Amino acid sequence: MITKIVKINGDDFRCSADGETCRRVEYYGKSSDTKPVNGVKNADVFYEMDTKKVFLFDADASVWLEQ
Repeated sequence: MITKIVKINGDDFRCSADGETCRRVEYYGKSSDTKPVNGVKNADVFYEMDTKKVFLFDADASVWLEQ
């Protein structure tokens, strides 16, 4: 699927080329991996593959919050 980045209310969304399917950026890694903070937008998602934990990014505090 071809994707593009679209700004909605100042936030970047990754969308299908036709603009129909938009979602936040998702990151995947292990719990031992350093989670990104540069360029990450509010409510982007990080999935820890080894623990099955899910984190949402709080851009105001620049931290990942476990859900």
